[in-house]
Amino acid sequence: MKVYFESYGCTLNKRDTLYMQAQIENTTNNLEEADVVVINSCIVKQPTETKILYRINQLKKMGKKIVLTGCMVSEPYLKYKELQDISLVNIYNQDRIKEAIERTYKGERVLFLEKKKIYKEFARPLSKARAIIQIQEGCLWRCTYCGTKLARSMFYSYPPKLIKREIEEKLKQGIKIFYLTGPDTATYGKDINYSLADLLKDLIEIEGDFYIRVGMANPTFFLEQIDELIDVFKSNKIFKFFHLPVQSGSNKVLKDMNRPYTIEEYKELIYKLRKHFPLATYVTDIIVGYPTETEEDFEQTLELVREIKFDGINISRFWRRPGTIAWNLKQLDPEIVTNRVKRLKEVFLQGAYERNKLWLNWEGEAIIEEKGKNNTWIAKNEMYKQIIVKGNYEEGQKIKVKIKKARAIDLIA
Repeated sequence: MKVYFESYGCTLNKRDTLYMQAQIENTTNNLEEADVVVINSCIVKQPTETKILYRINQLKKMGKKIVLTGCMVSEPYLKYKELQDISLVNIYNQDRIKEAIERTYKGERVLFLEKKKIYKEFARPLSKARAIIQIQEGCLWRCTYCGTKLARSMFYSYPPKLIKREIEEKLKQGIKIFYLTGPDTATYGKDINYSLADLLKDLIEIEGDFYIRVGMANPTFFLEQIDELIDVFKSNKIFKFFHLPVQSGSNKVLKDMNRPYTIEEYKELIYKLRKHFPLATYVTDIIVGYPTETEEDFEQTLELVREIKFDGINISRFWRRPGTIAWNLKQLDPEIVTNRVKRLKEVFLQGAYERNKLWLNWEGEAIIEEKGKNNTWIAKNEMYKQIIVKGNYEEGQKIKVKIKKARAIDLIA
């Protein structure tokens, strides 16, 4: 029996897929020869949901036996007709994926839908030099637009000893870069009298030559421990990378979204970090076209982006998600939203280019992170700037670079 995995969505979903693959002996990258197909689903955006449902129907026509897992295996999606004749495994039962696959292969329809706390240890590495390490599950927020909250409703932190043990084991395998992930890394430790800052202090004490990248962290809980985090981020084992979603530049829209911070508090957080790490990489998420967003609200978002000059923005149109409060709100005219997305991209790219020009003629050390396009490699320096290089390299290799050209999204060395 051969098993084919197909994964959609975020870094955490990639980690879940790697965790499940580690339990299966005979995985294949060839769909044609697969006996069972496992789809790890995402529901953040409507186009992704549509793509997955289409894919399920396509696989059925091919005669494939299907196990669906991930965030779609939750209410209200369980009622969808496409899910009624395939095996379903929610995120809290991915430790039973091998059993689900074997029973599906024999012709059963498996439903593993109960909620229970599990620690998904010892996933496969992401690549030769990189690994994704999950540190927490669930979210403490109740944003009006978020469907993921419905699927990942249980909140808990992984014990520090488990996280440390997995990193130590991966170091023995030659891993050099660790991506810490979870729905909201800033909430880590809230349930175990610990904190993200405490965890990082422990991890940088591990012997070895490696880098840690801290994944998405919501602003409120990051600001709560800002002094401790600034102190630990000074370690040369931690990339100066801050992914802090703002979602909107309007306090009114943030309130409508049920985001528990103000733009003033968000700016305070960014400027405190920039005082210590002026050249660090600052990434945010922005939803364009939330149903209550006026032109004035959107102009406030543009003004925020002009002021902060983010290094990266995940720009998303608003997509209403089943089961959320925002589902019932009247949506904006799609042409208005499209126009706003275009304007936001233009403002972002201009600011990002200005930031990247500060790196011209910089010389220093970077680590090869992954293969790029057209015979190039992508390297990152300690500030997590994306540097494009050509040469005969391999993942995890440290190199000396000199920046000769700046673009909005990367640097050329």
